[in-house]
Amino acid sequence: MRKCILAMIITAMVILIGVNSTFAEPRKGSLAEIDLPRLPGAKVLREINWPAGKLLDDIAKEFGPLFGLKELTQVSILLCQIEGSQDPEQVFKFYEPTITKQEWKTMDRRQSSEDASAIFFHEKKGLLIMFIGPKTNKGRELTIARLFGSMDPAKIGDTSGKLPQLFEKMLPADEPVVKVTGQARIPIGQPISVPPAEKLHIKSNRSDIVAIMVDGNTVELHTRDLAEEPGDLTRADDRLVLNLASRLQIERISVPAGIPVLFEPTEGSIDLSAARNSRPMRLSIVSVGAPVKIHDFPLVGGVHMIKATGAEVNIILTQVQGGEMVVATTGDDLSLEVPKNASVEITAQTTKGTITNLTSAKSDIEEKDRLKLTIGDGKARIALEAVNGNVCVKTSE
Repeated sequence: MRKCILAMIITAMVILIGVNSTFAEPRKGSLAEIDLPRLPGAKVLREINWPAGKLLDDIAKEFGPLFGLKELTQVSILLCQIEGSQDPEQVFKFYEPTITKQEWKTMDRRQSSEDASAIFFHEKKGLLIMFIGPKTNKGRELTIARLFGSMDPAKIGDTSGKLPQLFEKMLPADEPVVKVTGQARIPIGQPISVPPAEKLHIKSNRSDIVAIMVDGNTVELHTRDLAEEPGDLTRADDRLVLNLASRLQIERISVPAGIPVLFEPTEGSIDLSAARNSRPMRLSIVSVGAPVKIHDFPLVGGVHMIKATGAEVNIILTQVQGGEMVVATTGDDLSLEVPKNASVEITAQTTKGTITNLTSAKSDIEEKDRLKLTIGDGKARIALEAVNGNVCVKTSE
């Protein structure tokens, strides 16, 4: 049995996808380049960076006379949700030290009973616009946009009532899908294309990852607060790598179930589930010091591998009808829960630990450090191994 488990582990290790990636410098003309501070409590809804092209040409043509725009080469726009009770004047004062330090010139600042706005200009950094919308039952929306290109601040006119029209042009109702060809900053709240033939690799450090596997071919990151620098993404060969910034406050990250996905967390934690009716094809997690929790996950096909060093692993499978899963821990415990109607063969072994069998299934081997049992027809295969840790296998109630 030991040879069988070893063979499964070696097979699973082959599916790992590793890419070395370094953080990219903020793109010239982007909001990240001017490094605005994080507004406490602000939740990022959308973030889009538009390069030169037809959309920017259309914006310059339509709004050029109003904002003194001659040519646009880059537009970055960030949409956040803030508390409805937040005073716009206090929001502007929060950003004031950075605006002053960077020597932005105030071109316009106004506030009505409904909304508030501020426009700043910098000879080398372009135009910076802040707009706080009216109160709703969800709070207020704070929009920050940076327009970079050729412009004449002396020609900025009366922008009253015009900013929502400008932002509507920048933030289309149909969310554009990001297609990466080299290296770029990770967009927040915006789908990133992952073609079916590619692999997805997500690296994190000291972050608590909440992930869900869904149908489709995009990955999408949502953060709890305004992320000054969420990290960078790189596409090379057949791999898309998301290298998340350290200690990133993640609300959730959705990943496609139909392609190979590798999570590589260091410290922090990872909580992963699968959307209803999704069929994860190939999940790999290589954790160092980051506890792993997998729940609401179907094992119906594919080969999946979970490896953790110095962190516990807890797995709850909702459906087990096919495929393979290998789970290995070093220095901590491992628990597995499968449904009573599962069709699976489970093998387990531990070094300097004990194995607890809480299932009612008849076991072929059941010793202190070894276990082999079959539930149902045994269509799926699960191999568990713990070094200096305990293993617990049970069925759901």
